[in-house]
Amino acid sequence: MKWALVLALVLCCGLTKGETENDSIESLDKLTEQLEQELLFRPRTLLADKLTCGEIECKNGATNCIDDGKCECIAGFTGDDCAQVVCGTNKCKNGATKCQEEDKTKCDCPEETTEDDCSQVTGCVDGLQAICDNLGLKCIYDPQTPKKAACSCTENKKFDGETCKETCDAENDNCFNEAQCEAQNGYNFCTCVQA
Repeated sequence: MKWALVLALVLCCGLTKGETENDSIESLDKLTEQLEQELLFRPRTLLADKLTCGEIECKNGATNCIDDGKCECIAGFTGDDCAQVVCGTNKCKNGATKCQEEDKTKCDCPEETTEDDCSQVTGCVDGLQAICDNLGLKCIYDPQTPKKAACSCTENKKFDGETCKETCDAENDNCFNEAQCEAQNGYNFCTCVQA
């Protein structure tokens, strides 16, 4: 690639007196490095409908990057990618995507969440909190479950209502020993056949 650029530079502009191809390559290297730094750290404007800052895809109308590779959010949004809604001083949690119509300082909470920032998961108030505590897990918002709450499982596991288990794929029947892939607590889990 560099040789093609050097050749284009030589054909276009020629070598200056006393300049060698190695001098041109060094100049090209410096220019390339300067351009990469400029493109990497300079705020950029929105192209098409998406903006990417480093590896972060910006959301909610962000049109510039700030020099540490994060999106520059417009009013009402925060976070590295500007995905989190802000209502007054409340950073909305648990999937809240807008402010309340009647009080713009409070988040419009999804079902089964409360508080001004939607941080309280009402499904965690009943016996589920004790189950999560006994497992050493946190009770979190999970919109896929009936109560919109579950214990926070690690890796690729989900909470089945009692413990954390790996999920299964009902279409591919990836259970072993004749176990059945069945829906439970909003996810599919392998259920052993009773002998």
